[in-house]
Order: sequence, then C-alpha cells, then structure tokens
Amino acid sequence: MHKLAGLLLLLVCSAGFAQKSLVCSQYYYLYTKRAVSVVPAVVYEGSRNGYLMMRYNFEADQTLSLTAGKSFGAKENGPVFSPSIGLLAGGNAGLSVNMQTSLEKGRFFCSTEPLYCYFFSGSGHYVYNWAEAGMQAGNHLFAGVALQSTKEQAVRGWDQHPGLFAGCTIGNVEVPFYLFHSAASGPYLVLGLQWKLSKAQNR
Repeated sequence: MHKLAGLLLLLVCSAGFAQKSLVCSQYYYLYTKRAVSVVPAVVYEGSRNGYLMMRYNFEADQTLSLTAGKSFGAKENGPVFSPSIGLLAGGNAGLSVNMQTSLEKGRFFCSTEPLYCYFFSGSGHYVYNWAEAGMQAGNHLFAGVALQSTKEQAVRGWDQHPGLFAGCTIGNVEVPFYLFHSAASGPYLVLGLQWKLSKAQNR
C-alpha cells in the first residue's frame, strides 16, 4: 500500500499544480427502498491540466477515494480525455482506474466515465460507467439523458439504470437533478450541488 501511495503522490507532483482551481460538490442519492446516500467530492485542478480528486461513498459505501490524473485535449474544439488512477480506503480498500471523456459543441455536450474498481479483500470487483448527453438552454438551464451501467465480477449481465436530468447554473454554482430507474429497486433521485471556486465556462 505504501508503494502505491508513493506512486500516486509522484503522479500528482508531476501533473503540475501551479494554479489553483477547486470544485466542491455534494450529491444526494434518494432511494425508495434503501437509506439516503451522500457523496461529497473535491477536485483540485492545476494549470497544466493535472488534477487531484477526493470523494467519499462513490466507489463503495463508507469508502474514501483519492484519485490523480491528467486531462488531454482542447475543450472548445474536440474531446477531452482524463485518465486517472486512485486508492480506496475505509470500508473497502483497493484500487480504481478511470477514463473520463467529454465533448462540447456549441450548446450540446456529452460525457462518459468508465471506472474499474478492484478490492483487496472479497470478490466485489466491478466495472461501472456513467454516461450522459444533453444541451444547454439559454445561459443558465440544461437538460438531457443519462445512463448508469454496472457489471460486477460475480454477477452475470449488466445492471442498467437509464435516466433523465435537468439543472441550472447560477454564477459558479451548478444544481443538477437526475431521475433514474432501476429494475430491482424502482425509480430514485440524485440531487447535486456543485461549487466552482475559479471562473469556468458553463456547460
């Protein structure tokens, strides 16, 4: 574990964090058949497109993740690729590998975030993806469609959660609302609050 932590620290230092850019977010997963789940996250981004992300309760319940990566590509003219690796600690210790891809063209945007989680104990390793596509209406509103997909190692087939989303942007604050449907547990809501501490373009 110490060697892995050292490797992660090396990636963070080499990614380049010369200028602060901080994004804080908190998402609430409101289920009908299980307890509410709260997912806080903090993303620190540098001037040379390196970033460090810390979040809780996302990869697994009561699990803290620390992820380092770097973004490649021009946001205005083409896709942006953001590979990263992370360490998981707490309820489920392990590793994660992520490759986020996003694209913006005028008022339209889309993104996909495949994630692989490997846990040091147990057999609950899984592949997960959050994909969404939508458009911006005016300067403050946006809406679209989303899909969450999960494939656990010990389970046959994919667990698909299709959904819709809408939201608004006011200054540096973004508030998205998602409505997903699970075949096992029915519909559920995901409510988010995101605060950007540095100036950034809207969706």
